[in-house]
Amino acid sequence: DAGSGNPDHRDGARADLDLVRNGAARETDHTRDVIEAALAHLVATAVHLDGQRYLEPEPDAWRQAARTCFKLQRLGTPTHSPIECCIAEIAIAHKALLLHHDQDFGLIAAPRPLQERWIEL
Repeated sequence: DAGSGNPDHRDGARADLDLVRNGAARETDHTRDVIEAALAHLVATAVHLDGQRYLEPEPDAWRQAARTCFKLQRLGTPTHSPIECCIAEIAIAHKALLLHHDQDFGLIAAPRPLQERWIEL
C-alpha cells in the first residue's frame, strides 16, 4: 500500500539540531556550523519526504524482478542494473505509471505489463 513518510525521523532530526544549537556538541565553530547546516538540510528533507507517497514492494517483487532480468538476458536485451527490474516490478504490482529517462524501462516493458513513459529532461 502507498504510505507517507514517518514524522518520527523529522522529530529526531530536529532534536539533533537543537543539541547542536544548545552547545551539547563540543566542537570548533566551523565544525558546529557544518553540522548545523547538515542537520538543517536533513530536517528540510524529512519535511519534504513526509508529504510524499511511496509504493511498498509486494512480497514476491524481488523474485519476479530476478525472473525478469533472467528473461531479458535470454532475449538478448539485458538491463544495465537489476535495480531497474525491481523498480519496474513495484510499479507493475501497484499498476503505477513509471515516468523515467532510462532506456532499460522500455526494454522491461516488452515482456512485462509495465506502464511506462519516457520523459525528456
